[in-house]
Amino acid sequence: MVRRRSGPRILCAAFQQSARCSSGIIRGKVDLAQLSAVSLEMRSFSLEKLAAAIADAKANNGWIAFYTHGVSDNPTEYDSTPRS
Repeated sequence: MVRRRSGPRILCAAFQQSARCSSGIIRGKVDLAQLSAVSLEMRSFSLEKLAAAIADAKANNGWIAFYTHGVSDNPTEYDSTPRS
């Protein structure tokens, strides 16, 4: 049987900063080519979701990678504000 490498694994091997993200908390064994993360983008941000993610990570020995595309006082839907 031939084991094939998945697309994200091939890209991750070739480009250190190449990874696919899914929403969620990081816990246990980590696949650096497929990290979970929590968005801070205006289109999906809420204090309730942020508090729930932090509580989940704390209760289940996880850690959180946050992401956004930019920080601005006048954000697009993909950005966040300095206050958030």
